[in-house]
Amino acid sequence: MTFDFADVLKLVLWVFLGALALALFMAIGLGKTAKARLGGALMVLAFFGAITALAYYKLIAEPRKFADEEARRKGIPTADEYKERHAKAKALFDERCKAAGEKIYRTVENVDGVFVMKPRTEQLNYGQQHKLDDPYGYAGTGEAYLKLFVRGRPTVPARTGELIDPANVVSYRFVEIADETGKGFYRYTTPMPKDESERITRNGGGVVPLVRTSVLTRTARYAITWADISTHEDRDHWIAGSSQQVVDLATNEVIAERIGYMFDRGLGDISGGRSPWSAARSNACPPLNEKTFYFFDRVIQPAREAIK
Repeated sequence: MTFDFADVLKLVLWVFLGALALALFMAIGLGKTAKARLGGALMVLAFFGAITALAYYKLIAEPRKFADEEARRKGIPTADEYKERHAKAKALFDERCKAAGEKIYRTVENVDGVFVMKPRTEQLNYGQQHKLDDPYGYAGTGEAYLKLFVRGRPTVPARTGELIDPANVVSYRFVEIADETGKGFYRYTTPMPKDESERITRNGGGVVPLVRTSVLTRTARYAITWADISTHEDRDHWIAGSSQQVVDLATNEVIAERIGYMFDRGLGDISGGRSPWSAARSNACPPLNEKTFYFFDRVIQPAREAIK
């Protein structure tokens, strides 16, 4: 049989109450007059009250005071300040989440490729509070991010080691971005079949190759882009907002948009190597386990032929 700290506290409390009851019983029982019994009871209550006050000061008030002074010295909120700030931030986050979700105005079938309007070039912002780089929508950077579009993605749940029907795997044939000059484009493809690239990505055992070709004109009609929609007030409360859009470049029409928010409940705490925006990804609306790519696939739907 084992005891945890809560069990020890309960035992101490029962011993204390038992001692108090016994002392009161003796003070009242041994008093020969009503005045003596009342005086004895008051003395017992005063004694145990003093013990309670001393215990509170030594075990709760003094450590809390020390912790608050240490927090102020380090420039971090005290426990009471944290509760107040957290309550305000949580209320704002809940309000923002009312506007979160997906709006799909039109879907398109048999899309060959996509144009990425704002390629991500920087790694995830782990803790810069007011840097507006959309940590909610982050899914990678550079060519590793572009590879996500052309490798296979399952349309059904798939476990590690499981073989799935190639008809249940989708990918775009190519992804395009503007080149450094702004006058041409790079087109990325992979020679690997989509079912094989999906299997390698899920199970390991290889690398999905990526081929870059310079082209003069953009082929993709549909584009994806992102924007950080956080306000200064949002970031003051460690809330990050994101807009992921699908755009028809032929008409400049936004055909779908996904709005999301996430909130760091630690309010920027970096103790123990903690990363505020990484931690915030587990507290998001919509949840970040609903992958952004599934949203793209539902809107601009890749061709679903059996073999790429």
